[in-house]
Amino acid sequence: MYTNNMNITSAQCRGVRNALSLSRAELAEAAGLGERTIVDFERGARVPNNATITAICLALSERGIIFGEDGQVCIPSKQRNG
Repeated sequence: MYTNNMNITSAQCRGVRNALSLSRAELAEAAGLGERTIVDFERGARVPNNATITAICLALSERGIIFGEDGQVCIPSKQRNG
C-alpha cells in the first residue's frame, strides 16, 4: 500500500534488498524497472525520480517492508534472511 512517507536511500535499498535475499534483477523486475536503474541507484551514480523511488518502495512494501514517517525502513523479523 502506498503512503506519502515511502522513501528510501541507496544504502537502505541495498541493505533491505540483501536482508530479503533479493537480487538486483529480482527487485528491478518486481518494481517494473531496469536492473541498471537499481545498480546505479544503489551505488549512488543516479538519483532516481519520484516515480522510480515509489516503484522501488512499493515492490519492497509488497514483501513486508515498513516505511516509517521518520525515514526509517523496518524489516519485520519474519522477513529477514537467516
